[in-house]
Amino acid sequence: MKNKINCPVCEKGEIHFDLNFLVTGTSFSCSYSDCLTTIKLPKDSQHSVKSVLEGLKEISLQKKQLI
Repeated sequence: MKNKINCPVCEKGEIHFDLNFLVTGTSFSCSYSDCLTTIKLPKDSQHSVKSVLEGLKEISLQKKQLI
């Protein structure tokens, strides 16, 4: 199941991920070539993928409020 979210850092690229292949320690990078954002899933399984993605959405919302 492929998903994507807009990059909360540059807001130009997207971060693509596959929910079927999310393993702790996996990393995902922004698709925009000038953006160096990489998301690495924590190695401890206490953080679910959903909580990581919700955290990213919160970051992008906070960034929009600052502008």
